[in-house]
Amino acid sequence: MRALAALALIAASSLAHAPAHAASLDDIRQSGVLKVCIVPNYAGISLRDPRTGQLGGFDIDMSKRLAAQMRARAQYVETDYVAFPEDLSAGRCHIAMMGIWVTRSRAQRADFSQPYFSSDAFAITARGNRRLQSWDDVNRPQTLMAVVNSPELLFRARQIVPNATIAPLTPLRQSGRESPAAEVMAGRADVFLVDRVMAKGYERGHTWARVISPPQRIALTEIAYAVPKGDAEWLSTVNDFIARSREDGSLLALARQHGFEASVRTD
Repeated sequence: MRALAALALIAASSLAHAPAHAASLDDIRQSGVLKVCIVPNYAGISLRDPRTGQLGGFDIDMSKRLAAQMRARAQYVETDYVAFPEDLSAGRCHIAMMGIWVTRSRAQRADFSQPYFSSDAFAITARGNRRLQSWDDVNRPQTLMAVVNSPELLFRARQIVPNATIAPLTPLRQSGRESPAAEVMAGRADVFLVDRVMAKGYERGHTWARVISPPQRIALTEIAYAVPKGDAEWLSTVNDFIARSREDGSLLALARQHGFEASVRTD
């Protein structure tokens, strides 16, 4: 009896702490709208054309395919990499499709799909920084690397460039001052780490930036979509969508179209 009572208390506690928006599928079907969280300045992933206002990129194309599968239309909600878990839990979007790095801290606040990209590391510095020309230059004590203040990201950065000086940053929502890119642009840091997808984006859309590649591939991160915490049925639907896109070749075809074929997860 005591064991049953304990299980009942655990179940009640779980229900009490369940997300308020754990029925995304019902909401999408009833409204005919798939609300997609994006960052609109990520070249190759989700970029808004300043002249036309139109969105384009790999995850925009994938979101349209997902919406079509759901017999819905995609509606885009602007967010950032700090706030998207809150936007998901509050129901402002059903899914975040914006090249998100999978981290343990983020996984405490949102559920991640199966990864669709797996990426190696690159470094971004200012084009005018003549001191940094090679990966050996990046991995030196006099090089100041800006890293988002997350224990696992700091740990990974120290593994990748053990000799560089790491400067932890705590980014704030809608603030550019605390981003690694802003620190490098302002000259307060020399360099920051990115994945292959982001490196392509900086090559395309940021004339101030220069990409530095390591002499061999260095694993950095997996990239996935995020959904509200605890919405298992919706997460399963998203994973099925990724699996079908992989099987029918559309995932690779879209990645190739946007120059990201080297990052595609094939398993």
